[in-house]
Amino acid sequence: MRSFAFYILTLFLIPIIGRGQQTAQYTQFYVNNFGYNPAFAGATGCIDFTFGGKYQWMGFEGAPRDMFVSVHGSKVQKYHTNKGRWGFGGYIEQDRIHLTTRNIFKGAVAYHKRLFGRTNGAAGLFFGLEQYAVDDVFGNFNADPVLVSAAGANLLYPEFMPGVLLYNNRWYMGVSVNQVYPHDTKLGGGEHKLRNHYYFTYSHNSFVNDWIIKKSLFVKFARLAPVVADANISWEYRKKFTFGLGYRLGEAAMANIMFKLFGNMKIGYAFDFPLNKIKNTYSYSHEIMIRFSKCPDDIGGAPRGKVNKVACPSF
Repeated sequence: MRSFAFYILTLFLIPIIGRGQQTAQYTQFYVNNFGYNPAFAGATGCIDFTFGGKYQWMGFEGAPRDMFVSVHGSKVQKYHTNKGRWGFGGYIEQDRIHLTTRNIFKGAVAYHKRLFGRTNGAAGLFFGLEQYAVDDVFGNFNADPVLVSAAGANLLYPEFMPGVLLYNNRWYMGVSVNQVYPHDTKLGGGEHKLRNHYYFTYSHNSFVNDWIIKKSLFVKFARLAPVVADANISWEYRKKFTFGLGYRLGEAAMANIMFKLFGNMKIGYAFDFPLNKIKNTYSYSHEIMIRFSKCPDDIGGAPRGKVNKVACPSF
């Protein structure tokens, strides 16, 4: 029964792919900032590796699954230097829901420059390929022309994503545009364009003794689609343990925790509790992210073991 339900869901999703939100949404967006904005590449001046996975509608076969892996960095350099520096990185993502799979492979380049005081500016660009595929499991006897047309499709498109960023050791603000290159999937025999998605991110850190209070906001919007807005507040103790709460506008309440392990590694978990009309036992979402960073605890000038005021508060 659940499998049948997802066949129906896939039939519904194929015709509307060009009209809704078409990109993955992560609860811990503040951990995956690089995936949403290429200007974050090299923001810390050291190597940063992140892996993440989101599992939605637990209990259903073929439920949505999003996974990514990223790495970026640049030459180690204090953030208040007058000299500009280059950042580089790579990002791979898979977004799958039952019969459909979207794979993204892209590289990033960014340039960082001090603008005034201790505030830096950065501009970056993602460039790569996006693959969109539909499984061919219906055979030649399916009567639905939409599924017959889409089944077995394997489409490849160029991917470009520019972004800009302002940041210092307490706050950052970024804007980026995904799917800049317009293309039509033509799935189901109709016109189904992949549209521009606009991302806005903002975060501010407050330092209170051994604690960092992080307030973060992520907004995503696309033409003919509802605005997605996530807000989160997290409390981090001595860069070792973090817990927080979040809210997705009209959709879900979230909770998150993160632990520091083995010196340079952090592992985080987030849970989404739905607030919309589809709320049921199987509509919960679980998300795990693992980050490995070569940044020393005192990169921002704070004594080792104390609160780290690094170049960009995203890290």
